[in-house]
Amino acid sequence: MSEQFKIKFLLAQAGRAVVFEIYEMDERFRTSGKRSNFKYVASNGIAVISSSFPSLDRDDEVYLRGKNASRDQECSILTFDTIEEAKVYHNKILEALKEWAADWEGWSVPTKTTEPNPSNVYTF
Repeated sequence: MSEQFKIKFLLAQAGRAVVFEIYEMDERFRTSGKRSNFKYVASNGIAVISSSFPSLDRDDEVYLRGKNASRDQECSILTFDTIEEAKVYHNKILEALKEWAADWEGWSVPTKTTEPNPSNVYTF
């Protein structure tokens, strides 16, 4: 993984659904069975957590890769009652991940961020 970014992921809103998949992630944030979960709470209240495997959660949590490496490539889909709810959730997750990539205390070097692109693949 390049030192220029901490995570490369797909985050897309499609109608009432939000889709999340991690392509690459800095291993410094991955939890293992030997240590407790990593958790970062962004200023918008979303908790970015490494526990078991990537997943979106309605309880203001987004899970990154964790101790269950065999599930690293799984895609998480969350469906909402309205398109507006999905849009709001998508934006909150995106904001939280950007903040986590820039501010988590475990990073030893400053992060470089890039702007989102039309393919919905983000690199922070």
